[in-house]
Amino acid sequence: MEGMINRLKSAAIIKKHKNANKLLRPVHVFNPYADLLTFTSKSLRARRDHSKYLNLIVAITYLFQYQRKVRSMEFDGKTIEYINVTLADIEKANEIANEVLGRSLDELTPPSRNLLALIRQMVTARCNKKKTSAEEYHFTRREVREYSTWSDFQVKTHIRQLQELEYIYAVAGKKGKEYVYELLVTDSIDEDKPFMVGLTDTKQLKKKAKKAGITDE
Repeated sequence: MEGMINRLKSAAIIKKHKNANKLLRPVHVFNPYADLLTFTSKSLRARRDHSKYLNLIVAITYLFQYQRKVRSMEFDGKTIEYINVTLADIEKANEIANEVLGRSLDELTPPSRNLLALIRQMVTARCNKKKTSAEEYHFTRREVREYSTWSDFQVKTHIRQLQELEYIYAVAGKKGKEYVYELLVTDSIDEDKPFMVGLTDTKQLKKKAKKAGITDE
């Protein structure tokens, strides 16, 4: 009986969503913040997720079309109606993307998680000293060994997992050459909460948009 009732409830919910979708108008969506958004593109998976992330923002804006100002432009002799993406739309997309497309530190073994924390400490300290960003700072396994005081075997083993799971990125390093890495996870993160690498926080995005003269108006 409980299963049958749940199916009936599901059918009612789906019907409500379908009816709501029928109320949506065919309108274009423009994202004025697109050039300001950041997203790591160091791997094939990341590039695929980037496309999903941008489409997610567009979908959210489209669903909120009745709360958005409808604008128009002339194109090819026709009047095209469109709505703009807002910071609120991007914030919603970030929350959903973290849950759906994100990852958690739980996927790391405890030693790899500890090594990631040490690498983040090292990169943050050195970036502050050199007044540079984490994207511009590259480090070697030797630097990690010296900072962490771990053995070469420990560093080599666990840095491999960090690289495979895309917490760090190998900038260079072939046979006979020194491995050079870039840290992809720089923000404060919670191991129990999924997160996406490289997403721009909406507070930072708001500052960037202000400088670029972009507003939600």
